[in-house]
Amino acid sequence: MKNYRILWAVYLNHLLLSFCTAQSQETELLDFNGGNQAEYLEKLNEREDDKDLEKYVNHPLDLNHENFESILAFPLFDKQQAELVNAYLKTHRPLKSVYELQTIDGLPLEILKRSLPYFTLKDSMDVKGLLKIVARKNTHKLVFRWGRTIEINKQMNAGRFLGSPDKFYCRYKSAVPGSYSFALTMEKDAGEPWFQKKGPKGFDYSSAYVEIEHPVPWLKKIILGDYQMCIGQGLLIDNSFTIENADALSSSIKRSGLLKPYQSIRESDMFRGIGMNIKLPNNTTALVYYSSVKQDARLSLDVDPFKKDTSLSIGSILSTSYHRDSNELETKNKLAIEVKGISLNSNIRTLKIGVNVLKSSQQYPWDVLKRPDRNYINTSNPNFQFSIDHNYTYKKISLYGEIAMDQKKQKAWMETLLILPSSKMELRIHIHSFDRGFYKYYSNANTASGLSFNEHSFQLSWFLKLNAGCNITGNAHFTAYPWLRYQESHRSNGSKFLIKIQCSERKKWSAYLLAQSDFEEQNHVNTKNKQDELIFQKNYQLRMNLDLKISNSLVWRSRIEARKSVINSNSGTGFLISTDFLYKNFESKLSGNVRYAAYRIPEYENRIYSFQNDVSGIYNLTSYSGNGYSIYLNLRCRLTTQIILECRWGGQFNQIEGSNIGISKTHDIKFQLQYKF
Repeated sequence: MKNYRILWAVYLNHLLLSFCTAQSQETELLDFNGGNQAEYLEKLNEREDDKDLEKYVNHPLDLNHENFESILAFPLFDKQQAELVNAYLKTHRPLKSVYELQTIDGLPLEILKRSLPYFTLKDSMDVKGLLKIVARKNTHKLVFRWGRTIEINKQMNAGRFLGSPDKFYCRYKSAVPGSYSFALTMEKDAGEPWFQKKGPKGFDYSSAYVEIEHPVPWLKKIILGDYQMCIGQGLLIDNSFTIENADALSSSIKRSGLLKPYQSIRESDMFRGIGMNIKLPNNTTALVYYSSVKQDARLSLDVDPFKKDTSLSIGSILSTSYHRDSNELETKNKLAIEVKGISLNSNIRTLKIGVNVLKSSQQYPWDVLKRPDRNYINTSNPNFQFSIDHNYTYKKISLYGEIAMDQKKQKAWMETLLILPSSKMELRIHIHSFDRGFYKYYSNANTASGLSFNEHSFQLSWFLKLNAGCNITGNAHFTAYPWLRYQESHRSNGSKFLIKIQCSERKKWSAYLLAQSDFEEQNHVNTKNKQDELIFQKNYQLRMNLDLKISNSLVWRSRIEARKSVINSNSGTGFLISTDFLYKNFESKLSGNVRYAAYRIPEYENRIYSFQNDVSGIYNLTSYSGNGYSIYLNLRCRLTTQIILECRWGGQFNQIEGSNIGISKTHDIKFQLQYKF
């Protein structure tokens, strides 16, 4: 704790010094202007035509907030020039620099040069100015979505859920880039009830935020409500939406100090509270945040017969966001997690360095009897974490990483070397090591679990551009787990290999071939003399994809994918064939796409994941297994310049083995309406 107190003292001293320096600079600027007012007035008096500018020496014209009458009254502008400036400001406010005015056609540069000393840009905004910006046209957007899944000849879920199978989504957002944004999102999943005896009524999930940019010169951004952020390389905190993409060089350099509004419907990933991005001197910024949010969790009741006392512990933290029956409702908002901290980021030429300190608290400890993989996790409250991240660039070499530690001296570190030998080649070497006791709920790392916990890894990725239309990507990833994983009883290892060859001809066609294999140790219980020995599961995947541009508006896409799994001497295979037609014409109000896919995947272990197009705002990654086929159709129609209507129909037809029913039919329907005003 003594070391942490010293670190806190250093950070607070740095902050205090920064604010004092900023205040000193502001005072010097005011004194400078004040001391030269007489000189300005003397120069004005020498020119009779500029005497009307005297009042603008003490009160410059604020271009970000003045109305047309004030601009028209400015002595150096005639009516036509004032109209040009006013039209530009209506579109581009708030300005970042007065030099943006030189892009206005018809405004003489000589007039602009004489006018610059009498202009200012104030970041602070009064209520009247804010209301004017909010009242602008095309800054408001309302989205309403309804969907329903209809299952035919499938009785297993009949009557199981408390609510209707309807899915509802409603979102209102108002935003002007560079000024403000605020939004309210409400959502109800299929099966969730509108009304329940205990708990909230109506929409099961609601989220809101208010974001204001540059309310004062030293405050770059402030967000109240739900937000997302990333500090360092994500070992401590990163709840931004990312997709692990093994097709490319994964885990690219993350943007430390990222602060954005939370706009997802995932109910388990947001921060809820306040976040601020503060501008400090010497190319330094500070991200200050506080969050208190409740998560879904399944709790265990622990009874101490000697103390005659009871306590609660965590069996699992749930991220499904579903509350459809009594069991799922019992897990809702059972665990409180509080996080607060500060992150300092400074740019020193080609070096970016960050220092991050946070304090977190978790309402209950883990139940190590049910979750032995959590046995070494620090459960003390509060828990202090500290990390240093860096990003150094020298010519064609980049080195970036982060090292973190908590108060129990549990560590996590990662280091990445990125080399660009030429414009046609890229090489990436990545190493990370996470202790078995280093666990952070909001971390986001390039691991199997996504967390910076219980893993040693070495990864080698490379990219080679053969010519203008052909390139090759490769990846080799080796992992070792020094402690137990979830549902594993021993330490285990794994590896993954990938190669992707991609060729294309601009505006005509593109194709790629992807081959991937991964080997992973896992528990195996179907043995005669043991119940939990480790065995290797081997997975092989091959994908061929072709995109052919039939016309400027129509693209044909075809994909074949095969997968094979081997567990001991048992093996299984599966394949998926899909065909898409995508239509998009900028001159047409109608666009859309259609897919037909057929698959034969008898074993669930061989399931194939495939991205599906959906209505805007939905990320749809579907898992295919069994024997059958699926069809979906998306249509998007721009009814007016302000109204967009989208609809989607999808059908999945699976063969049911050993049943008189024969085929299971599932229909998915969605309608979405967007209104911009």
